[in-house]
Amino acid sequence: MGKLEIVLTGRIPSKKNSKQWIKRGGRMLLVPSDNYAAWHEEKMWELKKYRVKTPIKKCKMKVQIAFPDNRRSDLSNKFESLADLLVDAKILEDDDHKLLTGISVDSLGVDKDNPRAIIIIET
Repeated sequence: MGKLEIVLTGRIPSKKNSKQWIKRGGRMLLVPSDNYAAWHEEKMWELKKYRVKTPIKKCKMKVQIAFPDNRRSDLSNKFESLADLLVDAKILEDDDHKLLTGISVDSLGVDKDNPRAIIIIET
């Protein structure tokens, strides 16, 4: 395959920091927030144009994030949200260290007009 470049627009919510407790069937469950769930569903649709025939089994990934504002944000949490999204979209087989052998995450700073994540996957 070589190289796949994916661009996702908008703010990336942190899956890890946005969880909430719900009661279902008498049990308490920890689930992502409604905001994260809406973002996830929207981005799953955006990713359809990047579909691969079979999930990528082994790769390195570089992510560059342009933020919409100066709000405090954790790069590693944003990466985790993106990696989980790519696994759910079946672009990556898994984000386990044996398959995702290298990662690089960089901030592009603030771009109010075009917040985005640029994801480069190299096999």
